[in-house]
This record gives sequence, C-alpha cells and structure tokens, in this order.
Amino acid sequence: MIARIALTIVQEIHARGSQLLHDFSASLQKISVFVFRFKSKYIIIVKMKIDDAFKALADSTRREILFVLRQGEMTAGALSARFDPYITKSSMSYHFAKLKEAGLVTARRDGLQIWYALYKPAFKELAAWTLDLSR
Repeated sequence: MIARIALTIVQEIHARGSQLLHDFSASLQKISVFVFRFKSKYIIIVKMKIDDAFKALADSTRREILFVLRQGEMTAGALSARFDPYITKSSMSYHFAKLKEAGLVTARRDGLQIWYALYKPAFKELAAWTLDLSR
C-alpha cells in the first residue's frame, strides 16, 4: 500500500513538472509521506505519525505540560509561568511545537495569546494502539 501511495505521489509530481519537491508533503491517514529529489532520483520517506507522538511523550517536560493541560485550555504564557524559572520561554516554545507537531495538542490564536489544549482523540488512538498490543 505504501509503495502504491509513493508511486502515485511521484506520478503526480511528474505531471505537474514541479522542481520544488522538498516542499511537497502529504498527510495520509496515519502516515506522512515526504518526497525529495536527489541526483535525478526520488527519495521517499514514509513516517508513522505514532512515532512523533511517542517521541513527544518520551520527554518528561512535555509529559508535565500535558498533565497540566488536563485541567483545560491554557495560554502559552500561563503554561510557561508554571514552569518559570526552571524552563525558559524559548524552551517552552520548542516543547509546544513538538507537542503540536505530534498531534497531541491543539493551538489557537486569540489576539496576541496562543491557547493550547489537549487533543483527546490522539490519546484515544494511542491508548487503542497500546491495548491492541496486549491482544
């Protein structure tokens, strides 16, 4: 299946005549497909989204941020204040980006504020995947 998806992507790129392959990415269900061109050959990287989630959960600071977000939606400033002075604001931004990239939190802008919240369907998927291992 993955090979067929990759072939379809390469054919689509050929049809468009695009040279900007490094900018092309497609999200397909639970996988991300990245296509690059190197020395007139296509390199296709298929990455499971669940990998990003487990990488994000591997960091204790990110797990603590998720634990705090269980209380509900919070601004980036309010979350950062809970970790001040132990973690800098730039480090907090990095952790927010990793959690968002992994699909574990949502972010919405309201004026100058960024509000973060748990994305609960992602945790349900992770729990289901983990439970499936025990069968």
